[in-house]
Amino acid sequence: MDIRAAIKEKGWTQGACFTTRDLPDPAVLPARYQADEFVFIVVTHACTVVHENFDEEPHLEVLAARIIDKPIGTDTNLKNTRRLSTSLVASEAETPIHLFARDRFFLPRKLLLEFESNPEFHITTQQLTIIKNWLVLRFTNLALPDSFNERLEGRPMEKLRKLLSRNPGYLCENLYLKLNYWDELDEHSDYSLAVLIVYAEVAYDEQEEEIETCAERVNEILDNIPGIHLESCDVITDDMVTLQMLRMGWKRWSVFDQVSVKKETPAKFEP
Repeated sequence: MDIRAAIKEKGWTQGACFTTRDLPDPAVLPARYQADEFVFIVVTHACTVVHENFDEEPHLEVLAARIIDKPIGTDTNLKNTRRLSTSLVASEAETPIHLFARDRFFLPRKLLLEFESNPEFHITTQQLTIIKNWLVLRFTNLALPDSFNERLEGRPMEKLRKLLSRNPGYLCENLYLKLNYWDELDEHSDYSLAVLIVYAEVAYDEQEEEIETCAERVNEILDNIPGIHLESCDVITDDMVTLQMLRMGWKRWSVFDQVSVKKETPAKFEP
């Protein structure tokens, strides 16, 4: 039997989708995912999905998505490493979905020989790239000093998150920061902070005035935090982000990540 051809013939690749109704036996799913509310997305690498040897690659990694009414601004554009608001195509219509990083699990890859992917649902190349980049951020996301986080937590971060969760803030592609020190500083020492707010070029062209006003507000929030000296806060477009810039010490800043110095930080969205 040509395993590779058989799996491909059933429509399986990275980004392929299925529901509980497509499975020969929904009991193969973890109990919490056996409800009809989920659309499951294959996130295993495409080459591994069709690998000929089940002993070498026994598992299929799956991400459970929830269909929602509208995107959640705080969770768009990779702003949060634990949650993602993006979309898939359902019955030829773009449909918002919400993902939790916790909703990843494994199935036996041999199951792919027993049923076909669901043609009603598919992930566009652009959205699949977003999902993959989001998953990667779980391992590469920046860890900031606790003493820096403590200075921002409370009202400053509440204001910043609120600002970036609505138009045009939620259109922000990325935030980058640069610190003078990455060590823990005592209360008598200030962090010097520089910030870059990154927008897609097309978004900036369409809403330049609103985006610049939003950036001014970000500047105002950060400039009034005790223990932090704000050197600059600028808007750039995504075509201006370079490897050289990253080598100069700019780090991606996930302000909506629920990692906190507080032991109990409630999630903003729980279905």
